Amino acid sequence: MSSSPRPLVTLANFSATECSLSPCVLSLQASVRSGIYSETVLDTFTEPSTRDTPWMLHTQARA
Repeated sequence: MSSSPRPLVTLANFSATECSLSPCVLSLQASVRSGIYSETVLDTFTEPSTRDTPWMLHTQARA
């Protein structure tokens, strides 16, 4: 660990990040053929980011 002072934060060297976790549930069709596992996503359920929408959003996978 260094004991040198940290540089002054200015608009030139300032940065910000944002991180979040959101639940996501997948409806899958799984199969094993000749020892090889594969899956197809049938539906996706996610939690919306705003309070103005229903609690669960549903997106049906397209074939």
